[in-house]
Amino acid sequence: MTEVERPSAVRRPRWWVEVLLLGFGFGAFQLLWVAVSGDAAVALTHSEALYRLEQTLNLAVEPWFYGLVDGRPQLAALAGYYYVGSHFLVTAGLLLLLWWRRPDSYLWMRSTLFLSSLAALVCFWVVPLAPPRLALANAPDTLVQRDIFGSASPDGGLLSLANPYAAMPSLHVAWAVWVALAANLLRHPALRIMWLYPLMTTVVVLATGNHYLLDAVAGALLVIVVYLAVRRAGSPSRRPAAVDGIEATPVAGIYRPGWRHRRQEDPA
Repeated sequence: MTEVERPSAVRRPRWWVEVLLLGFGFGAFQLLWVAVSGDAAVALTHSEALYRLEQTLNLAVEPWFYGLVDGRPQLAALAGYYYVGSHFLVTAGLLLLLWWRRPDSYLWMRSTLFLSSLAALVCFWVVPLAPPRLALANAPDTLVQRDIFGSASPDGGLLSLANPYAAMPSLHVAWAVWVALAANLLRHPALRIMWLYPLMTTVVVLATGNHYLLDAVAGALLVIVVYLAVRRAGSPSRRPAAVDGIEATPVAGIYRPGWRHRRQEDPA
């Protein structure tokens, strides 16, 4: 018996399909993000309750972080632009690098990003929570104070495109942790510095009055749980058994059928 096996090399997803998929996904996310904005009074009540919980647990560290930018207008502006720009640019950059360098990991990391963002949207809808800048008297409102991308304008500028009560969990921290995990998969020595990115992002979201510490913790835990669940779903231990000459072969962390073509010698 002679056996001919089709190779199971991972192919990079078509770029135009990914552009359409990510563009549609981001557009839908943005619309839903604004649509799930809850009642202001309820969001403020949740915010006050969360801060009281932090005080009870001795975790109310936000005022210390406010001091990092207080009286430092240039540093405050830099933190504001970092808060807005890095969230999308760095995440998109790591997605592109994964697509180009690690197509075997790209699909399930993309799924991790999508699913964790979807889970966060559900949280925003079920438990709207105002950020410190809208709930605490001593919290700065850096985006407005430094007029980041027109946030101080009468129409709200950039803030008009955001859900003001989407503080729990911190999607900024969640995506930053995702970036660190993605950079680790690329295994390039220069990218090890990206492990500092979630820490820097946490400092920025606290210092600018956009999140509580527990928001940041929840965001980090959310993406880690989704990451582990997606990896487990595509682990070799869950690989389907071969049936009638059809064998499952791994592609980007998700298993799809691969065919073994068998050619039998003529018994004659």
